[in-house]
Amino acid sequence: MISRIELRKKKLAVAASFMVIALLFFWNYFVPKDLEVTFLDVGQGDATFVRTPHGRAFLIDGGGNPVFSNSSFDIGEDILLPFLYYKGVIKLDAVFISHTDIDHIGGIITVLENMKVDRVFIGVQKVEDQNFKKMMEVAGKKRVSVIFLKKGDKVEVDGVKVYVLHPDPGNLIEENPINNNALVFKMRYGNISFLFTGDIEKPAEEVLKESDLKTHVLKVAHHGSSTSSTPEFIEKADPQVFVIQVGKNSYGLPSERVVKYLKERGKLYRTDENGAVIVRTDGVKARIYPFLKGVKE
Repeated sequence: MISRIELRKKKLAVAASFMVIALLFFWNYFVPKDLEVTFLDVGQGDATFVRTPHGRAFLIDGGGNPVFSNSSFDIGEDILLPFLYYKGVIKLDAVFISHTDIDHIGGIITVLENMKVDRVFIGVQKVEDQNFKKMMEVAGKKRVSVIFLKKGDKVEVDGVKVYVLHPDPGNLIEENPINNNALVFKMRYGNISFLFTGDIEKPAEEVLKESDLKTHVLKVAHHGSSTSSTPEFIEKADPQVFVIQVGKNSYGLPSERVVKYLKERGKLYRTDENGAVIVRTDGVKARIYPFLKGVKE
């Protein structure tokens, strides 16, 4: 027979357990943590993982080819999904697609096929290529909402605000339309902002000069190509940190001239030298953690 003292101890133990669970729940869901932005190393391509202060997750682009690429390698299956599972992600609140070149969208299709995704955001389209049609087909099959964004739109995920700067449906660019009408947006948490530029080139940068480009971290356009990163655009954005997502390639990327110029303007990280580049911020200060220091850092 259980004594009153033993019974009281058991009740206290149960109450303590409930209190611990309640505190953990409060800590995980109501106490803000840092925003984490990981510029992934996916070879020659772009893919960025974002975890919000309360644990929601989304991707910005998801394509690329590693140095050891072969015909059977799938960025989504072999890099993105393992990374997401490693991070404990079983559902994405959103996927943002800058444009439909394979080095930005290739792995996204596999992610859509294999993971729950609430929404896909993409810019209004001037050209609907086969990659776009495949993405729309898979999204339709999986019943994923596809939302077309344009200049002036705003999206908010768990206190992280996305301000769309481009494209402008009333002023779509004719030259290299897939690159130059890519989705460009500023992502802000507190006082810290990130500017994502897809593969825009000089014509788009010229249009964007009238926008509020000022940012702390700039995802450098078009893998550091000389067709982008004009001095006027970089000066207007005036970032403290540059990140080039690039891998081994035969295109001469990144441009030596662009690299030299960016290093003169701020701190430069490259996924081909630094591996994944992680930025954590509480909305006041940002801390940078490159996976590798880089041979030229």
